[in-house]
Amino acid sequence: GVKFDFIGFDACLMATLETAYVLEPYADYMIASEEYEPGGGWYYTDFLTYYAENVSMDTEELGKLIIDDFAQYYGNRDVTLSLISLREVPYVCRKLESFLDNAEDAIRRDNDSFRTMSMARSNAREYCNGQIDQVDILDLVKQTDFRGREELIDALKSCVKYYNNS
Repeated sequence: GVKFDFIGFDACLMATLETAYVLEPYADYMIASEEYEPGGGWYYTDFLTYYAENVSMDTEELGKLIIDDFAQYYGNRDVTLSLISLREVPYVCRKLESFLDNAEDAIRRDNDSFRTMSMARSNAREYCNGQIDQVDILDLVKQTDFRGREELIDALKSCVKYYNNS
């Protein structure tokens, strides 16, 4: 029966739609990285010190502070961290389902549509130097022209409230 303000992952590869979907009933926000995180993980000192002095801080403001401290600590080199509104995830999933249904219909009608999707997947931003099969969904969708594309892009952009992607 507990719902958290946010659930944060100081771990690699957790900023996925699947993870957000599972967490949606349990928190308002998720803070996570799409990429490998540096071995030292998050930089806790500054944001916890500031939070201790400002305990009524808004959750989004705290999330931004965590992300900015993390990025700054590593000199904005090769780090990702996102603040994701979990309330918006079910809507994103519905838009993704619609987009994929439209893509499937287009592919069944026209083989060139398969090429479009295949090239989008091939060219989409990958994480972990391609060692895992995980791409940036927004980047993938932007490279296509299937019906529902713009609605999904808008939903994804709305859902990700803040990020650092250095």
